Amino acid sequence: MIETALKFAHSGMPVFPVSENGKAPHPMASSGVKDATTKTEQVEKWWDRAPNANVGFATGSIFVIDVDVDEEKDGRVAWKQLCEEEGGAPTTTTVETPSGGMHLYFRAPEGMTIKNSVSDLAEGVDVRGHGGYVIVPPSSTESGSYSFAIEEGAAEAPFWLLDAVRKPERDTAEEMPEEIEEAPDKIPKGKRNDRLTSLAGYVRRKGMGPDEMLSFLTAVNESRCEPPVPEKEVRSIVESVSRYEPSDALQATADGAEPSEEYREKARRLVAALYAAPHHGPLVRGSLPEPDDLPAPYGKVLGELLDHGLGEGNLDRASVDVRLNGQLDEVKDPEGFDAAQFRDKDSPSQLIAWADSLKNRDTNAGMASTLRAVASRIENDDRHPNESVSEVLSRIREHTSDETAQMTPISDAAQDALTTVAEWKEGVTADRLATWPSVDDKIGGLEVGQMTVMAGFTSGFKTASLVDLAKRVALRHEDEEVAIPLFSAEMDAEDLTHRMAANISNVSKQTLRPDRNGNVTATEEQFRAYEDALQEVSNLNIEVDEHPNPSYERMLSHCLQIQAEQEIAFVGFDYIEKMDESGDTEELRVSQIAQNLKALAKRLDVPVVTLSQYSRQHSPHTQLPQNHYLRYSGKIEQEAQTIIHWYYPKYFVDRGVDAGAVKKYDPQDEKAIYAVIGKNRETGIPNAKLHVNESTGRFLDKYDEDQPSPQPNDKAPF
Repeated sequence: MIETALKFAHSGMPVFPVSENGKAPHPMASSGVKDATTKTEQVEKWWDRAPNANVGFATGSIFVIDVDVDEEKDGRVAWKQLCEEEGGAPTTTTVETPSGGMHLYFRAPEGMTIKNSVSDLAEGVDVRGHGGYVIVPPSSTESGSYSFAIEEGAAEAPFWLLDAVRKPERDTAEEMPEEIEEAPDKIPKGKRNDRLTSLAGYVRRKGMGPDEMLSFLTAVNESRCEPPVPEKEVRSIVESVSRYEPSDALQATADGAEPSEEYREKARRLVAALYAAPHHGPLVRGSLPEPDDLPAPYGKVLGELLDHGLGEGNLDRASVDVRLNGQLDEVKDPEGFDAAQFRDKDSPSQLIAWADSLKNRDTNAGMASTLRAVASRIENDDRHPNESVSEVLSRIREHTSDETAQMTPISDAAQDALTTVAEWKEGVTADRLATWPSVDDKIGGLEVGQMTVMAGFTSGFKTASLVDLAKRVALRHEDEEVAIPLFSAEMDAEDLTHRMAANISNVSKQTLRPDRNGNVTATEEQFRAYEDALQEVSNLNIEVDEHPNPSYERMLSHCLQIQAEQEIAFVGFDYIEKMDESGDTEELRVSQIAQNLKALAKRLDVPVVTLSQYSRQHSPHTQLPQNHYLRYSGKIEQEAQTIIHWYYPKYFVDRGVDAGAVKKYDPQDEKAIYAVIGKNRETGIPNAKLHVNESTGRFLDKYDEDQPSPQPNDKAPF
């Protein structure tokens, strides 16, 4: 059962033990579903004590439709009829239950509260949301076992289902406005923005929050708008309407900012010039704003021009004239503007400048709307300031794109390279972070602006390696203004502090803790060493974020605040699968996380070191670790500059594997641990040997400065 429990926990899905062959919480989980967690250490502790305990999953943002079957009702039939009436539901993770029913897993938008219910949707169709739980495969009861019928990740819930299962923010009996109720199935160009804004106003008045509004409008946009408007436009509508309390939302839909006369004039001149000189269309196309972003009637005219060949340089004017009829007259020949002048120009520079100006106004307006909305929310917010900063960064990022990013001239890059070479001449390696001397001999240190992955087996010293690295770097810079942000999703700050104190003092925390009878076996010298180490840790410039699932924006906001006052040596993250990110499958989610961490390294221009888990291997002790051991190794391997596998031969011997079958195991050198370099873009050199103290997590390198001299044949370093 532990494999299942860990799999769910590593996916960010909290679990807790349930009684063997039953459905009630196990006595170990004294608070029931409230004890559910994603922390590996706690999960392993539970199932080490009760290996046959069933696994309970605490539902919430991933909720479950519980389709029940018994003599009185057939929930399967009721669910099928409900889906047919409402427009269907996507394929999603599905579990067959012992009673013949099924559990269907769906994902709700962040921030939405899902209510628990019994037969509210239909007879025999229950909902397990916030505060509820379900039993997961391969758990079993006296009636039989749970099993997966479909196992491909929880799908995004369709809007009709979200509307039925969400817990409303407020009660209201308002009916759907007639003009919305009778709206056509498809919303054409020219009406998309107005229709989406009207719908936003309606659902806001119904008490819907921003996240729910975004989910709803996105669904309408993708299913009914032809073609759908850009995602940024949907978000802009939501942010604008969300600034108002539900009772004021009707006014919000009529509060759209009136474009300035200068803006309207630029739009009119741009459209007129493109009508007159369509051969410039292919060159200008990339700079044009979305037609729906322009004021009427210019947006509609631009849309027709694009639909009839402008972007390809072969405009069908006759079709445009027929489609627009009288609307074309006021834009194709504006007063005081000679569109003919553009027919003879080889370069459309003026057109591009106008287009860029119009496009920038839309982006800036979206940003301004975002900042106003966020400001109104955080003014009386009791969250930590970093949460608010994270929200601002996240929303502003939605208004920018790689298409508008500045390119770097090769001359600038060459100057940077010359600076680096000059530093090398002086013996300085500012582009690298020193780690363990024996490892640095192989890889040259960790490269700034790049992601490094350190991996290993469960309880195989991954976290210990990150703690040891942080200690080494912090002590090296203890007299400088250099910080180390650690994002510890697996353990809280106090646990991390204990680990570091044990590392520095070389005294295990377990040695100090009284036994179950209250007897203390540690010596005064050990207590004193540990207390001195804690004092030393308190002076290290390390910042700890213990959020269980930090987002990219949260991590960036923390780091930018630190970087505004001092340098950052490196960013540590325990561990990669814990980042808050979405994806249609877990593999795609982890892929996006890997991209985020690499982007974080480049944005901050520091090394980012993250830990990663292994998939289960059948006989991993017969060879050194390989990159394919990593969960979802493809994208992680692609994005990482360096991958270090920690291989500890004694790990397998302690777990009953025959010593003679374990790769590199030496009974005279049991503390040896190997840094197996699975990937290094520059050297490709494989292994470095260190030693580790199992009880304290302290790593020892034969070239450490505090060693009397290199001891390459030292068999007993501790």
